[in-house]
Amino acid sequence: MTATPPPAVLRPPVRLVLDWDGTVTYKDTLHFLGRICASHQKQTQQAQAVAPPPPAQPPSTNTAAWDAIVAAYLHDYSAHAAHYHPPPHQRTRPADESAWLASLQPIEARSAARVTAARLFAGVTAADVRAGAAQAIDSEELRLRPGWADLFASNGRRGTSSPGITTSILSVNWSASFVRACLLRAAEKKAAVATEERSSADLIEAKSPAAVDAQALQRALQGLRINANEIAGLDQPSGSSGQLDGAIRTSADKRAHIDALRARVATGEEGGDGDTIVYVGDSATDFDALLAADVGVCVRDEPMGGGQRELAEAMERVGVPVRRLGEATGELGKGAQGEDEEGGDEAAAAAAGDREARQRQRQRGVWWVRDLREVAEYIGQVRGARQ
Repeated sequence: MTATPPPAVLRPPVRLVLDWDGTVTYKDTLHFLGRICASHQKQTQQAQAVAPPPPAQPPSTNTAAWDAIVAAYLHDYSAHAAHYHPPPHQRTRPADESAWLASLQPIEARSAARVTAARLFAGVTAADVRAGAAQAIDSEELRLRPGWADLFASNGRRGTSSPGITTSILSVNWSASFVRACLLRAAEKKAAVATEERSSADLIEAKSPAAVDAQALQRALQGLRINANEIAGLDQPSGSSGQLDGAIRTSADKRAHIDALRARVATGEEGGDGDTIVYVGDSATDFDALLAADVGVCVRDEPMGGGQRELAEAMERVGVPVRRLGEATGELGKGAQGEDEEGGDEAAAAAAGDREARQRQRQRGVWWVRDLREVAEYIGQVRGARQ
């Protein structure tokens, strides 16, 4: 009789949570929302045949208001930082840094309130946001990091041979609609390039692998969960009221979302208790979420940008080691070689499960990458590894 091989031990599903600004993108994207405001105002003035103000008058209302809001925020932040105790060099524990980051909540709330009071987004529609996102992507002023499509294309996909990956975005950005519009536009561009490369001059293969992959990516993005703030009323006929909705402003707010996700996973409301939570971020606003996840990943350019450097210095100051993610990838499969388990199928499966648990524990912590391709490689190995 041929012995039945022990069942393959599959690693648990992955809950991948990504920051947006500076993580999926190369740079912060808030100023693109400012452009959408200015563009909407210009179109409104043209439609109403309003003549431009004479040179002696101040610049357009939206531009002046935007600049004033930015200046007020920077003033509030600087004043708060100057008087906050303990100062950075005395914040040597994670809890110290978390407290500092949480203390920024009133400053962020005041800034959002100023935006609402100024009615910067009043009348802005979902179409305006999509147009602004398309312009930013098409001009390549807003660029996504290599590997982004690999991470989002597999969102929610579950096969019989490997666990699934559920991807979401967690961002302090002011508009989830803008984030989704950028991703969808980038996917459209990616699909167009792939189709052109695989098409002859006379025939476009609509069912080519490239087209199929592009369709899968777009479907995944349509269903992508984006936890961010929002410009209220974009879908109303008259456009937005100008109010900013949402309460994701600080590192503490992001930590609360990760904790809530873990609670849903633990109770079986979403996924299962064995699911691995991976969080990817780039700045101080991601500090608490990186520590709350099973695997935290910091994106670092060479040289590091200001936000990346601030996060790296904070991690070092509070004693959190940050290693290259490739070292975690190397842990996968370690221990499987040279271990000849005896005692039949059940014993072999149990031993494999024990090894997997030990490996998952070794991978816990905070790591860093240059781009999202490294994250995609790590996720791929986590999902496909066998013991």
